Amino acid sequence: AYFAAGLFDRAAWAWARSLACRRENATGWNDYGVTLDRLDRAERARAAFRRALAIAPEAPAALANLADLTFRGGRMAEALVIARRAGIDAGALATAANALLRLGRPTLAATYHRRVLCVAPDQVIALTGLATSALAEEDIATAGRWLRRALAVRPDDIAANNNLATWHLTQGDLRRGFARYEWRWHRPEAGPRRPGLPEWQGEPLSGRTVLLYQEQGLGDALQAARYVPILSATGARVVVECHPALLRLFRSLPGKAELCRRGEPVEADLQAPLMSLPYLCGTTLATLPHDVPYLRPDAELVRHVAPRLAGAGRRIGLVWQGNPRQVDEPHRSIPLALLDPLLRLSGATFYALQKDHGREQMAAVPADIRPIDLGPDLVDLATTAAVLSHLDLVITTCTAVAHLAGALGRPVWVLLKRGPDWRWMLDREDSPWYPTARLLRQRRTGDWQEVATRLTGRVAEWLR
Repeated sequence: AYFAAGLFDRAAWAWARSLACRRENATGWNDYGVTLDRLDRAERARAAFRRALAIAPEAPAALANLADLTFRGGRMAEALVIARRAGIDAGALATAANALLRLGRPTLAATYHRRVLCVAPDQVIALTGLATSALAEEDIATAGRWLRRALAVRPDDIAANNNLATWHLTQGDLRRGFARYEWRWHRPEAGPRRPGLPEWQGEPLSGRTVLLYQEQGLGDALQAARYVPILSATGARVVVECHPALLRLFRSLPGKAELCRRGEPVEADLQAPLMSLPYLCGTTLATLPHDVPYLRPDAELVRHVAPRLAGAGRRIGLVWQGNPRQVDEPHRSIPLALLDPLLRLSGATFYALQKDHGREQMAAVPADIRPIDLGPDLVDLATTAAVLSHLDLVITTCTAVAHLAGALGRPVWVLLKRGPDWRWMLDREDSPWYPTARLLRQRRTGDWQEVATRLTGRVAEWLR
């Protein structure tokens, strides 16, 4: 129950207590390892999986999980040996190969998945993995072929349906994409925020109270917040449950939405997750609500942060890394060292908007070009919004700041890896979600150097 609720610390505590009483429980040690892995305690997770295998040497789940963890640690050969111990369970090898996608190795992942298909032609995990590898390389046609084959074998496969949602959304087919995106609720651990409270299915809301809750990250919530005023305008009482970092900012939403923290008691008639609103509102590219700004900085905060942003010339904010807990974050981040030529441009003052992770990279930047560090000032997204209101340009990777700048109507340039998140789609430099955004994409997988060079040239031209 703790694990399903995302309370991994408590789940780990419960497993530890249970295993103290039943030390020969192989399944328990495996599940304990999965929980520790969610807490980024890799070595303890590895020890738990090995304990499970000491009790049941050929346990497929423990073998697959240990192989997956070993893949993510970069020890490819060792991981492959462990995975092959699963023997007839081709799914374990395919699951382990999927870890290569998280390491930014789609071509190698595809090689292992093809090996799986040689012995198990209908292995859905491998078929879906091949589709994911193709999407990472922006090969839409090939991804579609693998997904159709996977769904022909198992129409109700959750991963394949989720990937098909991404496939549609990446191409801008929002209607079919968001409909298929609802398959995320078929995962065993998924469920509504408030059990027993009916889910809104798109019916009229006038005179009723609907609880909208944040189920994903900050960026997703910022993107979906545009729908809150639309629901308020229907005559509904709208209550938005969100992360504390969003509370002050979301007070600026148009309409009369109420706000609450996660878990606060709320009397409501219906509930809906924020990222289901595009589907429930029937969003297409033609009907996408893109009026910006739909969020605004607090005037008092704008005045409060002004003294910190008194640099000469154009003021440019930088974000080069997002939350490292995101599965593909290492490949979405650009090393700050590559931006040295950018920081040497005259006519601008650069400000680092890194909240926590990534700030340590500034120590290696020469002091004379080091961006001004605003990280300690950014206590929540309302403060960040106030800072952004003073900037002439924001340059960021795929982070919550990209969504925040877009929602505020601020000029923002977003640096994207090859095969980016679905919301940025493909082969375009603009975004239907954020009219003030411009997109700079990798032309080759993993090649941030070329992006940095192109970015420096564009900023130099912009400054002129």
